[in-house]
Amino acid sequence: MFVSETVRADGRRFKIVGDIVELSPELFPSLYRQDGQYLEDVAEITVEAREIIVGMPIRLTSGAVSMTADRVTFKFDGLVSFVRPPATANQSLKILTGILDLSSARSKPLLFASTDWTPPAEGPRWNAPGKTSRSVEIAAGKIFPRMDAVTAVAPEAAKTFIVNLTLDASKPDGDWSNAYTVSAGSVADQAYAQALRTKLEWPDATAMKLQRIFSLDPYGTATRDFTARAVTNFREVFAIRASKMAEAGLLRLERANMTETDLFGLASTSVPMTSVAGRLDRFKAMLATLYGTDGDGDSGLMKLWDEQAAMAGVAASVDAERVKDIQKDIKRKTDEYAVLAATMEQRENALANVEAQISGLDAQMQNRETHLRQIFEAEQEDRRAKGEQLKAVQTAAAVGSVMFPAAAPVLAGASGLYAASVEIGDTDDMPTMIATVQGIAERHAAIVDLSSKIRKDWTTVRGDFGQAVDYVRKRGNIAGEDRKKFEGWRKAVESVRSNSEKLYKSLERPASGEKLQFDREDAAKDAEMVKLLGQRNDAVKVQQSLQNELIALRKDFDFRATEILEGEAVIAELLTLQLANDEARLRYRQLSDWARRTLIRDLAREASLLRRSLAYATGNQVELPLDALLFAEGDLVESYGTPAEPAQLESALADARKKRAAMYGLLLSQAQTAYNDLKDQNRWNVPTPIVFTADYKATAGDSGLLARRKKFLDDLNTEIEGAIADVDSRTSIRIPFEPDLIGTTEGSVLLGINIAKVTFAAEPEANLVLKVDHPRFGAMRRPNGCVIVGDLVNSGPEGSELGSVSWPTTVPSGVNPDWQDTIVFANQLARIQDAMFPFFTGYRMTVEVPEPDEWSTPPRIEAIEVQFIVAKPN
Repeated sequence: MFVSETVRADGRRFKIVGDIVELSPELFPSLYRQDGQYLEDVAEITVEAREIIVGMPIRLTSGAVSMTADRVTFKFDGLVSFVRPPATANQSLKILTGILDLSSARSKPLLFASTDWTPPAEGPRWNAPGKTSRSVEIAAGKIFPRMDAVTAVAPEAAKTFIVNLTLDASKPDGDWSNAYTVSAGSVADQAYAQALRTKLEWPDATAMKLQRIFSLDPYGTATRDFTARAVTNFREVFAIRASKMAEAGLLRLERANMTETDLFGLASTSVPMTSVAGRLDRFKAMLATLYGTDGDGDSGLMKLWDEQAAMAGVAASVDAERVKDIQKDIKRKTDEYAVLAATMEQRENALANVEAQISGLDAQMQNRETHLRQIFEAEQEDRRAKGEQLKAVQTAAAVGSVMFPAAAPVLAGASGLYAASVEIGDTDDMPTMIATVQGIAERHAAIVDLSSKIRKDWTTVRGDFGQAVDYVRKRGNIAGEDRKKFEGWRKAVESVRSNSEKLYKSLERPASGEKLQFDREDAAKDAEMVKLLGQRNDAVKVQQSLQNELIALRKDFDFRATEILEGEAVIAELLTLQLANDEARLRYRQLSDWARRTLIRDLAREASLLRRSLAYATGNQVELPLDALLFAEGDLVESYGTPAEPAQLESALADARKKRAAMYGLLLSQAQTAYNDLKDQNRWNVPTPIVFTADYKATAGDSGLLARRKKFLDDLNTEIEGAIADVDSRTSIRIPFEPDLIGTTEGSVLLGINIAKVTFAAEPEANLVLKVDHPRFGAMRRPNGCVIVGDLVNSGPEGSELGSVSWPTTVPSGVNPDWQDTIVFANQLARIQDAMFPFFTGYRMTVEVPEPDEWSTPPRIEAIEVQFIVAKPN
């Protein structure tokens, strides 16, 4: 809400702009007067809002009152009155609204007369030719009378109805008719629409309020549902405005809702686990730029903007240097956007190629299956002709595991928490699913169909983004082919978001593996089919990596696009603003606040990330005032009301600026201390190995757990056999490792992984490589609860780190029973910020065979022991 007070020779002038403005004694004590008291030095009160609620008396000795809103509601205590005759200046009440709601009002909410009913002998003192006047101008699309009437007042009866709300009621028509200008119905609606398009400012306040509400609980279902409805309701209304600031604000909200992130572009699971040192340096540099090298607010960019805001009320022109500040910031974001766009184009092209490769392999597998079936049927026909017994059709062993592209659950943000929990959690009694060649081909075709639609629409989004920028810069004044391209861009944005959500759901990681199986032994053991499946799985690994990266890149791309459009909208308003009167200068002050928000937003985002990093690493939540963490509204808005004098305003802004600088300085200090502590070995407990074992001979323990571990060995041996058969990198195997939550593991992070023991059925002929993969997401479990976290945010704009972290072991030559020989705590601690991953996660194992020809017979692993080394800060 913007509240401005300007002092002029004829009195004080108030302007209030907000989303919902409730005029009540509690919220506006400076405008409230009790019975018998009046506002004596007020020349004008102007209120603009989406909804105005008049809940208190507005008693003026003289002056003007103006209310413009979608809806104006008078409560029983709400009234407007002029208690003295107009002397040296006219008096007026103006209401322009879509709906005037008087259903709860008193019988006379307009407590004044328009005419001097008791004139002295020499004639009327006012409302006469050559005299000062008191007038009423009301335009309302619908007027709802008292007593909760079902229907609105008829347009032709509107004037009489309004007069009856005043002290002119029952007076002769001719005496008051010239004082009232009243319209209702379509004429009033058109007048309001025109005002909304050209001059009303409440949509800016509404967009700001919606962003503020959203930032309080950005991942909550109720908040998202509310803001989604609000975006839908306001989209068309805001689109007709010449100013595009509110429309750009809605685009940011819409993006956050669709991508399930907050207004900073961060998912609920986004926690930077790496490069805290780099993030500290980045935060420190940003703090110095905005609040001075000492970080105290006595210098820096924000001080310059505060000085500009303080002088806005007397400025002759818009400060060109401050506009350049925003343009420089937008240029930086545009450059980052261009880098992202180029990266995405390269990834999209690579994905299209690998999808075509997989489609080709699917066709080859289908052709091979048909060929084998034809051979089998020919053999059967030959046997039938010779009178020989037909070969029996039997279920054969599976060819091997089928890999499908799976999106990392943390990429889905809020909705992905359940999927992530499943991936991290117990896998009891998960049945193995059976796949067919036809089935996997159809599934791939469905994925390619969505992927192709996204790629096509994204080409439009990228190619026509300039039209969106032009639309904002020209304040909507585009037509013809340019307008058509802009509308196409908007639809393409919505289509990319919608299809990306569908694609993610189609890529959700299956609960268990799938095996490709045939009903004939000849097909199941066909060497060519086995080879094709291996090649397909290799290609799917590349497909999965590219899809995951693109899911994250699209969210980042979307976020930066809306940032650019919001900034361009502010610049467009500043460049077209002419400071010809007080109203324009008030607008300048409001725009200054919007501009300052764009500059402190990146710092607030970094503050949020630093706070998340510290909470993840240390378990301690840095307590900061809410305003330091929310989507910033700017210091001018947070200091309720604006003093009339520039010096007073500058002092108030300086106090707010230094308060914010101190908040961020505290965070920086705490972050630096925590980072230093993490590098101190004395701050950590003794590293401990948590052991996973799988053994065919094991009999003790839970039968379900034993069965899952033996199945793991079965799958591992199958993968080894396939790798030796020259089917490299077939798929990854889920390790049924389900550690208990105990004192050692609570709040722990993973330092490293060591394969301590591998028992073979016979002496192995050569080496193979077993890799244990950590997916870079997991659960951090502490006494105060459990959160799912993912390392999806790097320290710079270069994108997201999505690849898994692997610990490879050469088996058998590299197997070491003592983990301390392979994992040196001091070395790990030195790079702890590059390898600080949550212990509780879904670990997987992959197999590589460097020299397949060295094996004459595939080895069989009878038992394996893996040590997961954990530690935690004290």
